[in-house]
Amino acid sequence: MTIEQRLVEAIVSATNKSWRYRKDLLEIRPEYLLTVAAADSLSNGFDGICGIDVQITLEARTRDVCFEIMKSAVGIKAIIKGNRLKLHRKGRIDVFLSHEKCCWAVELKGFDPQANQIVKEIERFIQLLEANNWINGCEGCYLAFPAIKTKRKLIEKHVEATISGLPISATYTEEIHHTGEDPEDGIPVFKIFVVKISRTLPSSSFKVSPLRGPGRAA
Repeated sequence: MTIEQRLVEAIVSATNKSWRYRKDLLEIRPEYLLTVAAADSLSNGFDGICGIDVQITLEARTRDVCFEIMKSAVGIKAIIKGNRLKLHRKGRIDVFLSHEKCCWAVELKGFDPQANQIVKEIERFIQLLEANNWINGCEGCYLAFPAIKTKRKLIEKHVEATISGLPISATYTEEIHHTGEDPEDGIPVFKIFVVKISRTLPSSSFKVSPLRGPGRAA
């Protein structure tokens, strides 16, 4: 299964649990359930990689993730000498996956996130992808969330505007899930969106090289 398929699987599992917990009057943040469900699903492996070979970190600090990406790209000595990535967006990344020199970042949101939330996460992802002048092992970044009202065209509009002019492409996965719930008890149907952004540079361009400084394409 792909990462996108694993995230769809996780959101279905988490939303089912969320409604059951609400009926039992337990107060649990939906985003927490999504994060745990995503880690559990991804631990089964993805894209031909065995789950046991993947290191999974939850709520990873953005600066720690950037450090790991830079360490793989230029080496620890170069970082000590001052070759560090300046962060514009800090905070934490819900799920960070690493395997050998490759890594992936995943952010999860509750139902129908606001446009500014989507843009903020895409901007955070750009920081990871542009490390070492776009030459690094970050294979892709994923934003996933369930939705009732959100339209795909609106998502594409904000994402494409944010990555415009950069060596980045975006792909969009949309799935419809029928819950079997009555309208009085829950939500009978909802959509699941997974947005993936990745560099358009070929993977063969990833190599250990001196940092030329992060930046956007001219």
